Amino acid sequence: MEEPKLLEIKTITIDNKKFQMHPLPAIRALKLDKKIVSLLLPVLSGVDGFSLDAEINLSTSITALSNSLMNMKENDFIELVKDMLSTIVYLPDGNVPIEIQSDEDINTIFQGSIITIYKLIWEVMRYNSFSPFVVVAGGNGMIQTFFSAKAKTEIKEDGKKLEK
Repeated sequence: MEEPKLLEIKTITIDNKKFQMHPLPAIRALKLDKKIVSLLLPVLSGVDGFSLDAEINLSTSITALSNSLMNMKENDFIELVKDMLSTIVYLPDGNVPIEIQSDEDINTIFQGSIITIYKLIWEVMRYNSFSPFVVVAGGNGMIQTFFSAKAKTEIKEDGKKLEK
């Protein structure tokens, strides 16, 4: 039997900040995936047939996701964010890398750029093949149904750049 291929460490740049992504342990990824699916279910229910060509109403999706997040207790939300970022290392130019492990790390790295946290969590989910990416994308790791082509272009122009 062939050995399963392990995820390789990946370096990405988001909003001019460089991060190193390490795989989540499988059991932790399963637990986080379950939480993410429960948050995204109202959004995914609006996708017509889970087709890669489908477009959804972005306004309706944002409302559904906002409602899901609002129903989370604050501590649960913060713990979810910390868990999602727990295998990420921030690579500041010319300084010592910072493993994101504490509130202080998150405050230091993301002060004034909260949206970067969401973009990074999105990349963590793609990198670890969370089920919404596999189910909606048919296994190729790209969720095209969440955004129209115009929205994807705007995100790329907003400072998100992937590196190998």
